[in-house]
Amino acid sequence: SRSPEPPTQTPTPTPPPPPPAPKDGEVKPAIHLAMTYCGILTLLTLGDSLSSVDGAAVMRGVKSLQNLDASKDGPLYGSFKSHHQGSESDMRFCYCAVAVERALWKTVHPGAPYDAADETYIDKTALLGFVKACKTYDGGLGLFPGGESHGGSYFTGLATLEILGAVDDVFTAEERLRAVEW
Repeated sequence: SRSPEPPTQTPTPTPPPPPPAPKDGEVKPAIHLAMTYCGILTLLTLGDSLSSVDGAAVMRGVKSLQNLDASKDGPLYGSFKSHHQGSESDMRFCYCAVAVERALWKTVHPGAPYDAADETYIDKTALLGFVKACKTYDGGLGLFPGGESHGGSYFTGLATLEILGAVDDVFTAEERLRAVEW
């Protein structure tokens, strides 16, 4: 009797070539703000110094996600979208943007203390205008202007303001008391 023929091996497909590297200053459109936030904070949690992260490139990507076209963005002007392709824009991504900026500050500005007023990558004036527009009648913050206040939107809004040192710029003493009652 004849021995069986060896199985035919299917050739391994050749993987596609990697996409071309971005040109200097070019932003790759694949950035996702929430995932960037999670990645950067995970690295910090694991004790990474972020010295191998190109903070300026990441922040250029973050900058590209801020809604700064007043004629098109309307009430979302100053907020951040999560990514470039059909995305939500709300308070969550504002928090992600300032948290990433704060975390990467030392990679972009070695030795310099964090400067919340620096507008190189985030238009803080527009961002604070958006947060102010999200204040609600009950002392909370909505995810977007006219949105219902809830714990998540309040946390991300307040954390955004705290990182920027701007709580007192947005909330009066009376509003802070109403928020505590809320």
